[in-house]
Amino acid sequence: YLGKEWKNILLKNDFVSAIDSFFTKISIVFEILFGQPYSLSITLFVIIILWIFFFVEFNCCNFCS
Repeated sequence: YLGKEWKNILLKNDFVSAIDSFFTKISIVFEILFGQPYSLSITLFVIIILWIFFFVEFNCCNFCS
């Protein structure tokens, strides 16, 4: 229930709604990069955060050595 409600609350914001609409149109990019179609969900949010975390970690190691 809470997962659906936070989505409804976020979509009331015009900026978030516009971004959601754009990402829905390019959903195939999310399927290629993250293995999941775009949907404003906690699961996709966690997947994107993990990608960013690993990207930053691997790039920092390459610059340090």
